[in-house]
Amino acid sequence: MIALREQIEKDLIDTIEGEFRMTVELTSPDGEKQTMSKNNPTEKLYGYSRYSSLSLNPETGEMIIVNKPVVILRITSLNRVPVSGERWFIKFATSPVAGSPLQSFVFTPDRAIEHGQDIGFIKIYPQRIENDGGPEPVS
Repeated sequence: MIALREQIEKDLIDTIEGEFRMTVELTSPDGEKQTMSKNNPTEKLYGYSRYSSLSLNPETGEMIIVNKPVVILRITSLNRVPVSGERWFIKFATSPVAGSPLQSFVFTPDRAIEHGQDIGFIKIYPQRIENDGGPEPVS
């Protein structure tokens, strides 16, 4: 019989890095860039993205579609797991269309309401990079 954590990891491989996966690039606060999976250094770093979600319009009370992507990554694929208080950069395609270019975003792990991580995965809530006069993300 397979252990629960082993089954969860297998399920995460199938759901996050399976058929609907997308290429992701991470840059840590100290400038270290990760483009390959920690689990398999010959394979790119992959994740799963939800490109939009339903939200309640406070003015009308109606449900609306909001274009706010959420990226989910398998923790065991990461060289370093983002922690609260750090500012990271992420690049991913903002469209599920094959060949879409990667776009840069910034995120802080503490922005997630449910703390951003669960058994075996981390949810990233990327924000568009605004020109704040600070350093540009490492390409």
